[in-house]
Amino acid sequence: MQDTTNATQLITPKSCIHLFKLEDACIFFCHSGKARIEIDLLEYDIVPNTQIIFLPNSIINYSYASSDLSIITFSNAFFQEATVRLDPSFFHFLKENPVVTLPAERTRTINGLIIALEDLYKDKENCFRLQILRSYTQSFLLDIYDKTHCIFKQNHPGGINR
Repeated sequence: MQDTTNATQLITPKSCIHLFKLEDACIFFCHSGKARIEIDLLEYDIVPNTQIIFLPNSIINYSYASSDLSIITFSNAFFQEATVRLDPSFFHFLKENPVVTLPAERTRTINGLIIALEDLYKDKENCFRLQILRSYTQSFLLDIYDKTHCIFKQNHPGGINR
């Protein structure tokens, strides 16, 4: 197993540059505030309860971002370890649908997982920290897939083109 001690980071939008190619996976969740972000040449307005999943090699540009956005990044090595058993169609789905604004009633689990990830990230003494982080990350991504897949099915009753 690879040393992924610095596998995750908690950063703020202020520490990001405006236009860049993202080398690592990144999860944004907007609790409040607003942002305008361009992902692979498609522009999105970010409002509260919006989640964004950036896959490695995404081209990112943002016009503005408020300081109250929560951002979690994962190194490629960590992300690959955490997602090795996930179906490739899941990643195609995320690449095609990186941004979704969730109804408030669907954010409880995501908020809980974000808090758990942040708490575990800070717990440097936990000897199972990386294994638990991988499991949390898998759970987080599967929950995102379930929630967004259901939302897109409701919005596109004929099915989702994948």
